[in-house]
Amino acid sequence: MKPVVANILTICFLFFFQFFGYKCGQAQTVGVVLSGGGAAGLAHVGVLKALEEHNVRIDYITGSSIGSLIGGLYACGWSPKKIEKFITSQEFINGANGEHNDDVIYYFKKKQEDAALVDFNIGRNFTLSKAIPTNLVDPLELDYNLLELFAHHNAAANNNFDSLFIPFRCVASNIDQRKTVCFNNGQLHQAIRASMAFPFYLKPIKVDGNLLFDGGLFNNFPSDIMRRDFNPDIIIGSNISDDFTEIQEDDLFTQLRAMIVDRDSNTHKLANGLIIEPKSSIGTFDFQDSQQAIEIGYQAALKQMQNVKLLVTDSVSNINLNNKRAVYHSKVTPLHISKVDIQGLSKNQKRYVSKMLLKTKKGETLSLQDLKPRFFRVMSDDQIKYLFPAINKIPNSTDYSLVLNVKKSKELGVRFGGHFASKSINTGFIGLDYRYLGTIAARISANSYFGKLYSSGDLRARFDLPFKLPTYLEPYATLNRWDYFRSFGTFFEDTKPSYLIERETILGGWLAIPVLNKGKLSYGGNYTLFKHQYYQTLNYVSTDTADVTRFEGFIQELKFESNSLDRKQFAKKGSRMFLSAKYVYGMERFIPGNKSFDESSIGIGISDWFSVKVSYDQYFNLFKSFKLGITMEGVFSDLPTFYNYTATMAFTPMFRPVPEIRTRFNPDFKASVYVAGGVKAVFPIGFGLDVRLESYYFQPYRRWLNKDEIELSTPWFRPSTIHSGLLVYNSPLGPVSIAANFYDSSDQKWSFLLSFGYVIFNRRALH
Repeated sequence: MKPVVANILTICFLFFFQFFGYKCGQAQTVGVVLSGGGAAGLAHVGVLKALEEHNVRIDYITGSSIGSLIGGLYACGWSPKKIEKFITSQEFINGANGEHNDDVIYYFKKKQEDAALVDFNIGRNFTLSKAIPTNLVDPLELDYNLLELFAHHNAAANNNFDSLFIPFRCVASNIDQRKTVCFNNGQLHQAIRASMAFPFYLKPIKVDGNLLFDGGLFNNFPSDIMRRDFNPDIIIGSNISDDFTEIQEDDLFTQLRAMIVDRDSNTHKLANGLIIEPKSSIGTFDFQDSQQAIEIGYQAALKQMQNVKLLVTDSVSNINLNNKRAVYHSKVTPLHISKVDIQGLSKNQKRYVSKMLLKTKKGETLSLQDLKPRFFRVMSDDQIKYLFPAINKIPNSTDYSLVLNVKKSKELGVRFGGHFASKSINTGFIGLDYRYLGTIAARISANSYFGKLYSSGDLRARFDLPFKLPTYLEPYATLNRWDYFRSFGTFFEDTKPSYLIERETILGGWLAIPVLNKGKLSYGGNYTLFKHQYYQTLNYVSTDTADVTRFEGFIQELKFESNSLDRKQFAKKGSRMFLSAKYVYGMERFIPGNKSFDESSIGIGISDWFSVKVSYDQYFNLFKSFKLGITMEGVFSDLPTFYNYTATMAFTPMFRPVPEIRTRFNPDFKASVYVAGGVKAVFPIGFGLDVRLESYYFQPYRRWLNKDEIELSTPWFRPSTIHSGLLVYNSPLGPVSIAANFYDSSDQKWSFLLSFGYVIFNRRALH
């Protein structure tokens, strides 16, 4: 009987409140409070959707953390349907997960890829605690998106949150003073961003000199702010505060959320209203489940709608509400940016950054959308660690200035990494960087690879010149040594002696310019000395001397690169295009060993050739649990024959579609003219795990045949294929993979590999 009595009393209270709680003729006011809750808090959109469908008028809104974002959008006149469309978009999901959308990738500033797994920036007062990252995701995409979403509304409201479509408040946490910070004016996007800064996930930001974190730390349900600032007649709360997923011993974020998020959420103090409590098992950062969260909130609100209508007597029709929104939006006009105000840099450094940002004709202004790619060009420079954007009105003008609070990268950087596998191809990596930023940007980099298979040293300097057309110069010197051996045994098998050692000494330079955002055009030249030591027979011992081919030459190359792949290995999103035209001229010298087919002959000759290479990779997001990738590659070269078959194959281009084949000298995938392609089916199964099934087809026009005299095969000679199955865990450091590869034309057809790290090496002179 007790539940029945309680329900009767509740209904009586609601009727009493409805008929006697308000003064005659006074309009009823309703405030909505939205709690924090991570991705589960996207249920607030469903709650707002249900309230609008049932004509509940909302007069005030307050929010914390994710509730501040949803509340801010609603306060700016966004309908729940419009918010739902945005929250479920890939653009929002990418920003929430720290991923960049294709339209902001600036490949021109991207460093040469290497095998680094960790990267530390070192300043003058270096300590290990300062080197540890404070956030797991890159906040830049989210930061600029918030600016685009809210800046023009904030300008129309003259920085006063009471002048938005609906008066609004949000809260953040000052952990130094251990208090809640409430925002009622200022930069709206900055206030919302501070409210969302969940520790260790999203970087905290400074506002008025104070470092602010997620509002949920001290006030996850700001009903007290609602009462203090607005004092509405009715408060409707959407609360995810107590909807904690089960705390797990191996899940850091469930533990962190339980420890730091405020559970005393003011809900027990909510006397003049009711609480809607959507329940779900959606993880704190599972933003890809936004549609599910919205539906959960919608259904939870519908279950409470009868009680809501008993409390809320006033209503507003959708027609009237949409008309009011239209009037409000007519007063919100686009912003015109004519100035950049850079904070945190020296005078020369500011000049460098401003040249990258605001290159306009006199009197010309830019919109925030126009500025977006330029903003990301600055951030893609490794000289810049972080920058936060804001908008200020220029006095006595209708224009605005873009204010950038910039934090420069430390001068020194150290990188560690490599590739560690179940076969004898382990390689360590260490890299060092020195950065300089003034009227130009400069970076001096050195790295070293060390291992049985591969060892290398690379030294290069890059000078970025902020011309009208950005340009960089990059001189470099590289030493490469490849030690190929007959067997590719596991830890438990011995490898046979080397049968081919390739050495390269390269001195050269590049001149490059950007092509739109994702492309780069480069012209380069180098002097290269090749020294290849090899045996042309299997019957040799360590006391035998190898044949030697030396080739000393000059190489010129013109290439175009475009790359928006999301990872440097095992990508599943984006595209990559590579076009190269290369001319090689040099002198070959052959010195026979004691196992040579012709021990008395020393060969010397002049060789030159021209080659063109085209390759393309593209991934298609067909379904949430299925991505399809394609690979296409073609090479044309008039490569001449060298003194023998092995020397010729050492200079012949090779198709290398899977990581393991990059560690092998495999003539079955070498030809001077070929076409190749493949398909990659990627199945994301959660927890950072992907299953990949890949198949590749290699069709040479002609192959070099290893006979008494080296000769070419007949046209369209026998093709080769590779089939690969992989389980890949994309850990925060780098990929861990288990691979089974099948090479149809090799003597050893099957290969199994367990590996951690990147199979990426320094650039070679020819391949």
